[in-house]
Amino acid sequence: MYSKPDVVSFATLANETTKTSKDISNLKTDIANTGNDEDSSNNKPVKVKIIVPMEDKKNAKKIKIMAMLKGQIKSAIVDVQKEFDRIGGYTIERTFAFDRNTDMGPIKIGDRFHTCVIGKDLYPPEGSECEKRLIKSLDRPNPLAAR
Repeated sequence: MYSKPDVVSFATLANETTKTSKDISNLKTDIANTGNDEDSSNNKPVKVKIIVPMEDKKNAKKIKIMAMLKGQIKSAIVDVQKEFDRIGGYTIERTFAFDRNTDMGPIKIGDRFHTCVIGKDLYPPEGSECEKRLIKSLDRPNPLAAR
């Protein structure tokens, strides 16, 4: 039976340094700990901005805007006519804030989020329209147009 010795030698270009396996495991632990981003430990919420163009459905009464990110779901029911009067246009926007630390792990850049806009007045043809996009920023709202 053959076993490796406890001491492993690593040489630099000048052949000056030798390290034990315990030193190497400590070095790996230090590297792993410094590799964590500040963003994953930050509790600031991640924002998703949903943009709903309603130019072609000016007579709609109510719609529901939903967003999902890493197992969290947020939604808002919008009275479309009141919203048009309030904003003076036909593009509805909603921003949802999601907790950065979730049961599925922290939200990070590259995570996918989904949004759906649903309304009886959106028939035909769609009735509901869903879109998806990747998180690109943890500090600014991530925009996504849906419908």
